Amino acid sequence: MSDLLTAVPRKILQDPRKASKNYLYTPDQVRELYDICENTLSNWVKRGLPCFKLGRKRLFKGEYLNAFHQKKLDESKRPAGDGEVYCFACRCNHSLLDGRLHHEVAGRAVTVWGTCPEGEYRPSKILSLAQFDALVKNRKLNPRTKKGD
Repeated sequence: MSDLLTAVPRKILQDPRKASKNYLYTPDQVRELYDICENTLSNWVKRGLPCFKLGRKRLFKGEYLNAFHQKKLDESKRPAGDGEVYCFACRCNHSLLDGRLHHEVAGRAVTVWGTCPEGEYRPSKILSLAQFDALVKNRKLNPRTKKGD
């Protein structure tokens, strides 16, 4: 029971000034600095964190770590636009104008959802009928949308 009371809450967004600007960090130092696991660091690299490769070793510059976290912080403050839906799984906004779109009508509202490119997640959004009609019109004007969607 005491372990539950002393558990530290998970921190999703990191301080964008935590790393020293001109210092090169090894993966172990980055994990220790941000108190993260190895998988989290790999996910950060997949999401655009630049690294230097020396053979099988990777090094991370403090300036790039801070810029990466500042970008994540700025994106988290930006609300989803009219043609976007927020995905709780990857914590990003995805466009409803591209790819397959699913919908379900319930009275005077429409629930629309797409698929997250990172997995089998279905981020959804509730729209009015007028907003849904505007979304369908914009999808027809979008050259990247396939005819069958």
